[in-house]
Amino acid sequence: MDAILIIIAFALGFSARQVGLPLLVGYLVAGFVIKASGVEGETLIFELFKVALFFLLLTCFKLRARTSLLGSFSLGNYSEFGLIVGAIGVTNGWISSEWLVIIAIALSTTFILASPLNAAAHNIYKRFTDCLKSYETKTRHPDDQPIDQGDAEIALFGMGRAGSGAYNFFDDAGTGLAEHVFEIMENQTSAVR
Repeated sequence: MDAILIIIAFALGFSARQVGLPLLVGYLVAGFVIKASGVEGETLIFELFKVALFFLLLTCFKLRARTSLLGSFSLGNYSEFGLIVGAIGVTNGWISSEWLVIIAIALSTTFILASPLNAAAHNIYKRFTDCLKSYETKTRHPDDQPIDQGDAEIALFGMGRAGSGAYNFFDDAGTGLAEHVFEIMENQTSAVR
């Protein structure tokens, strides 16, 4: 049932956006529709509102729509840090042990709701790219700039045991990999300054 409610909320949110209304208006309409149908969906609507709010906040901080979407899906979960704080509260007698159970259930619920959403995050972005990009600002945050790889043909991510071995192999083969790595590092360092 929750999956259907999530689909309804997203459909109404993006429908509102397509007709020129703010995305949050669609989410509010979804809340009214769900409430009118008699379904208790306050927690679900709050979670959807929280994800939308994180998306809007991240795009306001000049991050790309894709970065903002993926970040908002991750931030939409309650943190397990809340369980740690709750356990400290119970230990010190600040809250009763029943509250720790409530926190644990809320945390578990957000992880359950977010799991299919995070699994489909890239497909959601592909499907709604144009709509999501309309929220991007004109300028990018310096750390969210596209990386200019020049004419490099090889990209290595991570310089652990496997990455270092691959780097040494390509460097010994005379691919010019080392020069490209240092050029990219210098360009990125100067762009951040």
